[in-house]
Amino acid sequence: MLKYFVPEDNETNDIAVHEKIREQIKEPVNTENDKPSSREEIASVIKTINPKTSGEDRLTSETLLRVFRSVQSFLIEVCNKCLTEGSFPRQWKKSSPNCKAGERRNRDASKYVPVSLLNVVGKVLGRLIICIMCIPVLI
Repeated sequence: MLKYFVPEDNETNDIAVHEKIREQIKEPVNTENDKPSSREEIASVIKTINPKTSGEDRLTSETLLRVFRSVQSFLIEVCNKCLTEGSFPRQWKKSSPNCKAGERRNRDASKYVPVSLLNVVGKVLGRLIICIMCIPVLI
């Protein structure tokens, strides 16, 4: 399945757009440091995550949102520290790979889609990173 869904990254197959992207990422972008993520940003990110799915930690976004008030200072500090240092904890990258059937259960392997469920706190940090990367583009 991996060979089908995740092609190799081979520079010899690059088209002009890929070559331009590879050239652009060689030099760091000269921008101001990003502001730390706020309580509101993190809470809104948690609300966008599917409330029923969980990764290896078995924690759902629904549960995290319920306890957010109790752990908000810690979560905000950890997320901002990760963003400042450019780190992403290894445990948050671990996923629970599953195969999800299409509309109906089927014995045909081609009808299944590989799905990797990440830990919810890793999803929060990942979406914060996406928000930071996309905001300058939107302005």
